[in-house]
Amino acid sequence: MPILYGRLWIAPDILYVDYNTFLPFYRVVISEGPIDAVEEWESPSRIDTITLSLGSLSPTAGLPPWSIGLACAEIQQDAGAVWLPNCRARGRKPFDPRLGAWGAGEYPAAAYCAYSTNPALIMADLATFPQYGWMRTSTAFDPASVDWTSVEDAADWCDELISGSKRYEIGGLYIQSGETAEAWSETVGLHAGLRWRAVGGLWRLEFDSSAATVNATITEADLPLDSSPRVTFGAGDGLSGQPNRWSAEYMKEAGAGQEVATVTVQTAEVDNGAAPRDAVAYKLHGFNNETMARRALARIRDEILSEVEVSLDLPLDFLHLDIGSRWTAQLPSIGFVGVDFRVTRLAYDADRVRITSQLYAATTWDAATEGELAGPVPVGASDPLQGYLPSPPPPAPAAAPTAPAVVAPPPPGLVPVYRRLTDAWETGDALVWDETERVVEPGVGGGGGSPLTVKEDDGTPSVANVTELRISGATVEEVSAGVARVTVTGGSSAPVLGSDSFTATAAQTEFVLSNAPLVGGIVYVSRDGVVARGADWSLTGSTVTFGTGLDAGTEVQITYWRTAPTGTTPGSDSFTATEAQTIFLLSQTATVALVVAVNGVVQSSTAWAITGGGASLTLTVGAEAGADVWISYLY
Repeated sequence: MPILYGRLWIAPDILYVDYNTFLPFYRVVISEGPIDAVEEWESPSRIDTITLSLGSLSPTAGLPPWSIGLACAEIQQDAGAVWLPNCRARGRKPFDPRLGAWGAGEYPAAAYCAYSTNPALIMADLATFPQYGWMRTSTAFDPASVDWTSVEDAADWCDELISGSKRYEIGGLYIQSGETAEAWSETVGLHAGLRWRAVGGLWRLEFDSSAATVNATITEADLPLDSSPRVTFGAGDGLSGQPNRWSAEYMKEAGAGQEVATVTVQTAEVDNGAAPRDAVAYKLHGFNNETMARRALARIRDEILSEVEVSLDLPLDFLHLDIGSRWTAQLPSIGFVGVDFRVTRLAYDADRVRITSQLYAATTWDAATEGELAGPVPVGASDPLQGYLPSPPPPAPAAAPTAPAVVAPPPPGLVPVYRRLTDAWETGDALVWDETERVVEPGVGGGGGSPLTVKEDDGTPSVANVTELRISGATVEEVSAGVARVTVTGGSSAPVLGSDSFTATAAQTEFVLSNAPLVGGIVYVSRDGVVARGADWSLTGSTVTFGTGLDAGTEVQITYWRTAPTGTTPGSDSFTATEAQTIFLLSQTATVALVVAVNGVVQSSTAWAITGGGASLTLTVGAEAGADVWISYLY
């Protein structure tokens, strides 16, 4: 039987046709049920009578017993030429674990099933529903075999707003009779960056996310003796002979049906005037609007344009790595020392863990930005969409490019501490800021060789057990044997960012910061990861006050300037957009923009620009009416 998700004009399966006074009588099946609604029929004036079921598990009056559980209809045509009963319908109501638990029954409770276009919920429905779920075998299906928390997380991730629209959303998907649910589940996952994986006896639905911490460091000693790393250098922007423009076809609504539409993405090379080199056209399924189709195509483009990909065989010591894990390469044999990678594929073979990884870029994997549209699903002949997607471009060039330089910036808020190096130090000595001399000097003592502790200017330890101190932007000179002087020119104080996190109590409105911000120095205020509107809070001294009390458990984070960079002043503006507004006049002439957020979602650098010599913020895409726009900057 066919399966409908989302909202589409469809031609239902005709099971039976008879004629009554030369006019056809139809029995048709729209979808496995239950579905949400049949909105309209084509040429309704030709219908004399119709008996409709949306897929109830109870009998529908006037329909035969076989109709139970099917969205179907009996239709008697009235007059006119022979007519096909096409209709526009809103499809399946999948189980949503965010509404409640499945329970012990074969079917989830109807109260926990709702119409949805969320790809994660659709993938779960294709896997678990009694009539067609591919996880079901000849034995009874156990809902406890699914990690429903992972389904909730994946569904929330798909629903997260990016530039005012959901990250991924299925417009309409009609699976014909005879097509397998598992193949279509993989197709939906390929386009939306989702995948099923068996972990610890449970089926887990995984998705792309940022990796804030490094999960492992891999050295030459970790590699099995009979293995060797494999490095592939991808197409990269602008390499001669490789595609720099991609197009894909998708179906969009057109009257009482659909028509083919095309979406295109390209690299900066084409934007700057280079001749396009087109890839083979793709076909995208389930997306019936341009935004969703463009995001799906952008994922495929970014996968192909990955600069470098590393494949390793590792011992079972690295079983803790997962798709999305971040690891640091200390592998001079392939030219990567101190370089971070992100696991994109994972397999297990006897006593080995096999991983494939791409270069980790924080700006690519940060949550809720357009840059996060890249995904780890492989694109090529072995994929479930074989025949629709071309294989990736061949590796190029043959010679490996020079490994990227690794520059480790200091953590925010940490400033090098400078004093004169005299005498050996011993355990218990510490570095303390000397505002006058601006050099580094451990305390006096004997013994030597003991680690020291670097402290903030308020005495709080920041880095313990330091055995080597690297100093940038200073002059070093030898005063005498064993004595060096390190001097920093200039007398301005270093910029310091402060950040405080809180967990709100019920109805809490006031949050006291650990330090007083500069005037206009708030970089952003967020609630549960969403940037708050400037109108929702105020700052008095070191206290941030919300106009409305927060719910218990709300996570609040506030980042602010304690000391601004020399010669600059912090500022911020908040706007309520009019329909399609793109230009917002700032209260000061900005030199550096720090955070730009629309409706609480931080925007990528490609979504906005500072124009008019610093006088205006210009959005690439016009904002919706009533959208909240926040910008913090230096001027």
